[in-house]
Amino acid sequence: MYYNTVKEKDDELRKNYTKALSQDKQIWGLLAFTRKAYTPFEIQAHPYFKDNNWPITSIRRALNTIVNKNVGIEKLKDVSKGKYGRMNHKWKYTGKTSKGLERFSK
Repeated sequence: MYYNTVKEKDDELRKNYTKALSQDKQIWGLLAFTRKAYTPFEIQAHPYFKDNNWPITSIRRALNTIVNKNVGIEKLKDVSKGKYGRMNHKWKYTGKTSKGLERFSK
């Protein structure tokens, strides 16, 4: 989900919405494929995403969007220190839904 807080229109809005959806799908794919728990910083540093250079805020947005789509990703109570020494929750694919990636198109 792209939040259009700056009132973009037409092509720019479509481009940003598509980019956000792509991030959501890629992060969901990592969590669903590896079945491991990650903090947002661990996702950002993962070799699969090393060339993406996504801001940590985009990863956090994607994680929250994914949880709201009810596609088997959950925020855990487990935490670990992040890049700036602050505690970060971990996120993991739990498979507690029969819906998967196809849910992103709705």
